Amino acid sequence: YVGDQSNGLVDFSCAGYAANERAIPDAHVRVVVPNTDGDDGVRIQAALDYVGSLAPGAEGLRGAVLLRPGDYEVSGQLTVKHSGVVLRGSGPGENGTRLIATGRKRRSLIRVLGQDNKTLGTSSRLQVHVPTGASTLELADASHLRPGDRIMVTRPSTEDWVVAIGMSRFWVTEKAPRIWKAGELDITWDRTIQAVERNTITLDAPLSMNLDPDWGGGNVAPYIWPGRITQVGVENLQLVSAYDMEHPKDEDHVWMGVTMEQVRDAWVRSVTFRHFIGSAVSIWESCSRVTVADCMSLEPVSENGGWRRHTFFTAGQQTLFLRCYSEQGRHDFSVGHCAPGPNAFVHCDARMALDDSGPIGVWATGVLYDNVNIDGDGLRQGYRCTELQFGGWTAANCMQWQCTAAHIDCYSPPKP
Repeated sequence: YVGDQSNGLVDFSCAGYAANERAIPDAHVRVVVPNTDGDDGVRIQAALDYVGSLAPGAEGLRGAVLLRPGDYEVSGQLTVKHSGVVLRGSGPGENGTRLIATGRKRRSLIRVLGQDNKTLGTSSRLQVHVPTGASTLELADASHLRPGDRIMVTRPSTEDWVVAIGMSRFWVTEKAPRIWKAGELDITWDRTIQAVERNTITLDAPLSMNLDPDWGGGNVAPYIWPGRITQVGVENLQLVSAYDMEHPKDEDHVWMGVTMEQVRDAWVRSVTFRHFIGSAVSIWESCSRVTVADCMSLEPVSENGGWRRHTFFTAGQQTLFLRCYSEQGRHDFSVGHCAPGPNAFVHCDARMALDDSGPIGVWATGVLYDNVNIDGDGLRQGYRCTELQFGGWTAANCMQWQCTAAHIDCYSPPKP
């Protein structure tokens, strides 16, 4: 979906923690939590909250909570809710740390969670066409903007645009309901201003779709988000969901391994997941600049159906999944509704896949699959028609590079 010649390829090198400009840090250990008989969740949570109360260091890190080798039972949920806090085990292997989710409640075992208190400032309209892959924008008025400002760049989804790309209806009959609706497919990029020259601003990362005045153009607004947390991580351990072993499709147990919301500059690394229903890792819409590296998902336990086994999933932006491995997933490496790129899956492998990988929500832009191998099913970017709750066009401005799969589909949306 490159369109006219002014559009270019998306630069994916800024996907991941700190826009891939520096390595993931190693936080100093502040608390060591020994394992005991019975539920360890309350003590682990108290340690996370204590480290969250400490003053942050120069890098914004407060410190790590270290779990020793052995088994830790958690009957509830662990929440990382302060910036600079890391939950670390003593290894994901057989002699390392196992965090075992007990009980019958469906939930996320570890929830990394900031506060949803973002406020937007004065908005400014774009003056001219902005091509795909661009990182400079000309505004009607940039006098209120400064280098270092965090901004939201929004491309509206107008009725004319929805009709032009053929998504005004899916059925032949004139009485068919509308599925894609104007205003429900806006794309919003979270960026930082690097430079301001008169009314032209330079961003720290490119845009994954063009902004055309003929289709609503776009606008830029600075924001403040005091409750979003940063410099947080989960690393070096094994997460296990206990389940009823007499029922191989049991679903009365933990749904997700790690979820992130209202988070920036975070990571999940060297974590092995076993028996989860929904996802090993889910990165939600309010997240940016997250790395998920060297993680494995094994032996999921669930039905084979809707919104299950979306093993490594992002609806956020500038997320990087690196060297991740999945078995018996449905959509092992997947991207959600209107996810603004760049997002990247690099050197990832799926075995015994039960369904295809690729964007599974409407109109995800700027997704890279680089050396991704799917054994058992396909890798799909493009048009899904009425699949996945009437997805239609699920991918635009995406790329596959040196990938293998049972089938590879890469369709180009129409140029409006």
